[in-house]
Amino acid sequence: MNRFLRSTVSLALAATVALLLAACSPDKEGQDRNADTADAAAPSSGSQGGFDRSTLEDRTWRFDRVRGEPVPEGLEITLEIALESNRANGRLAGLAACNRYTADFSLDGAAVRVGAPASTKRACPPPAMAAEARFLDALRSAVTLTIDAGGRLVLADPDGRRSISRPAAAGDGTDALD
Repeated sequence: MNRFLRSTVSLALAATVALLLAACSPDKEGQDRNADTADAAAPSSGSQGGFDRSTLEDRTWRFDRVRGEPVPEGLEITLEIALESNRANGRLAGLAACNRYTADFSLDGAAVRVGAPASTKRACPPPAMAAEARFLDALRSAVTLTIDAGGRLVLADPDGRRSISRPAAAGDGTDALD
């Protein structure tokens, strides 16, 4: 084996080990990245993202945490999902603490891709605007969408930061997709 090939293989092996160690390490605050979520539900055959279509649609999801941080008290961040007939593409909509938003998305198993959200342009107090910016950025950068064992919808970004929502109580939604 020539020197170049050995160096390349050694570098690839070192990078793989480093990624595995980083994935298992605690975050900046010394807490496990997964500590605020239950295990994701295991995918079932014939379902979208490991859950039935009815699990995603026809409900409003209310976020309790965005990128691991609690949503400030008194603010509401919601999500509603409408899947197209192919069950792999659809539209997201809701309230992002201050403004209503909508975005196209696609699902491939638990992998999600969200298009750039469009939103209304209402001005709100700084805490609401900051929470909204954090949520819309989390939505844009989400790479997985799962339903955990507790029935919560979980969006995760490439760094493993999770945004966690629960189904809103009946009559407590925004009806953003109507």
